[in-house]
Amino acid sequence: TNGNVTSSTVLVIEVLPDADAALAFLDQDADFLPGQSTLTSVQVTNTGNTPLDIDWTVETPVGEKCSASLQDAQTLNLLPDAQTTVALQVDVATSASSADTCEVTLSSHVAIDDTTQLLEELVFVINVDERVNFSLSGPAAPISFEPTTGATYEVRIHNDGSDEAVFYL
Repeated sequence: TNGNVTSSTVLVIEVLPDADAALAFLDQDADFLPGQSTLTSVQVTNTGNTPLDIDWTVETPVGEKCSASLQDAQTLNLLPDAQTTVALQVDVATSASSADTCEVTLSSHVAIDDTTQLLEELVFVINVDERVNFSLSGPAAPISFEPTTGATYEVRIHNDGSDEAVFYL
């Protein structure tokens, strides 16, 4: 033919749901003191293209000086590009010191095609802080001093903190 030929083609593009998330522990500077509980959190961002219903689990290895628990075990309908936080309570053992660390594993699971799959896992380390706590006790009764005579009495320092300490009087 001596002319222009026009044709058209229909392209069908199927966008499949992509479940993905980014996790970040941003509370490294929080105080994790021996014998105390600290409420902390992990930031979650939906980096996929589909809303997410996430089930959470948290673990600490056996024998750790800390334990962690979830405030809420689910995050529902987290939209793409949206952020939220997952609250964790971290309990530090009274026997812990500032030399100890605690490894925490936060896992996220989603339901895809009638199966539960691991979405993302974050392993982070918590540094235990030093708990400073000491008291000074002296004689129970008042002491009289004479300028020319000495007096003997006892003063005790009690270290109830988490770490050894050296005191100079």
